Amino acid sequence: DALRDAARDGLVDLVLMHDPDRLSRKYAYQVLLLEEFKRWQVDIRFLKQPPAESDEQRLLVQIQGVIAENERARIMERTRRGRLYWARQGHPVCGRVPYGYRYAQRERNERPTVEVDADAAEVVRQIFGWYVTDRLSGQHIAHQLTNREIVPPRGGRSYWDPSTVKFILTNEAYLGSWYLNRFR
Repeated sequence: DALRDAARDGLVDLVLMHDPDRLSRKYAYQVLLLEEFKRWQVDIRFLKQPPAESDEQRLLVQIQGVIAENERARIMERTRRGRLYWARQGHPVCGRVPYGYRYAQRERNERPTVEVDADAAEVVRQIFGWYVTDRLSGQHIAHQLTNREIVPPRGGRSYWDPSTVKFILTNEAYLGSWYLNRFR
């Protein structure tokens, strides 16, 4: 989108791209983008093929776009099926694990597993303790954690957000249930 805005505003004269499928993995979007860049007088050159000056060369770019879209769909389907298979086997399949857990060290050919992160798990226990026993709100718990200088789950910040506390308190992973594709 930033490239399109810059091209529309006349800030770009030439776009160098490795392959047409790097422009877009959907054929319809690729055609739309090529037409937009042509209208804005921006030259697009693909490094892996000669400039599309003849009808045959333009056809080749279009065919590559259709093939790229098909390959993207096949990769997504294989990935979905693979994740579903490993989830049914009880193995974690997503990039992030809930706060208080971490991926266990594994050998090259072993499947990933998740283990409890003792330090973070103690923080989770404290959060639940404050909530259940002391009846503190998420806001107060966030202040307590921030005042104690406990690093938040995502790091990078020096404070705990109340929404992070609420997410921990309502996450069923702490009851032993971890869902795949819960939100999508």
